[in-house]
Amino acid sequence: MTITLYAELLLNIRQMAISISLQSPTDHTTHLQLSPDHTVLVVRHGGRQSSLKLPMKVADASLIRLPTEPTTEISLRISAGPLIKAGIAARQAEPWSARALTGTRQLACMTCGSALLAADRIQTWKDLPAENWAEMMELWHCHKPDPISHDQQDESSSNGKAYGASSKFTAQTGVAFVGVNSVLLSPEDCGGMELWIFTPDMYYSSSLGQDGPRRAMKVLFQVSREQREEPDVEELHLPLDMAQELLGLLELTNQFLPASTRRLQSWNVGLLKRFDD
Repeated sequence: MTITLYAELLLNIRQMAISISLQSPTDHTTHLQLSPDHTVLVVRHGGRQSSLKLPMKVADASLIRLPTEPTTEISLRISAGPLIKAGIAARQAEPWSARALTGTRQLACMTCGSALLAADRIQTWKDLPAENWAEMMELWHCHKPDPISHDQQDESSSNGKAYGASSKFTAQTGVAFVGVNSVLLSPEDCGGMELWIFTPDMYYSSSLGQDGPRRAMKVLFQVSREQREEPDVEELHLPLDMAQELLGLLELTNQFLPASTRRLQSWNVGLLKRFDD
């Protein structure tokens, strides 16, 4: 009788969601217990036991309780207490910045060594805003900025800023836009690959995956046999072997998730490891 455990820490709203899947409904043999330091969840059911190291410490043990009615799926949502990994939410370490990459002559694939950025193509490196910059627009301005003319757009682009309040991000030849987990390059500067990754940040633990909490991004994916023109979708072009490896990782981590959350409408849901120092 398998007991499957999954937990994810949602950094933006500082909450942890815990899912427990059982093969038979809860009964008198079902017990939930926290370790003495409140960082490990132990589940006993039907003579079996499973444990999971949580992404954060549970401040109030009384929140870990069974539902009143028998069920095979237990869902708990807990406000974040002290985080297991010191400074996790405040630090938000970044693998690179525009300043750190200034002077970089070439970028290459870590796996195969293929050049992603042609040598000496980039003259300017600029930082992109935070991933949720568009959502924060209402907080930055008491009213949305008036549309700007092409002349103003050109002036904004040349004053050293990667973006303006009403800007739309487009690749520019000779300019690299540096995000938290991506670099936006013009196709003319690339060695056959266009990159654009836009993802949230989270920590998860799974009884089916590796030990301990992992920093990751949650990705929606699907396999399409037809090329579709969707103006609001950014494309990521990958070599076939790399695309197959990526799909394999997404399909593997899809099984880490509770069965009810493995799909979102027509999309599959997967997890990809994210940079963490």
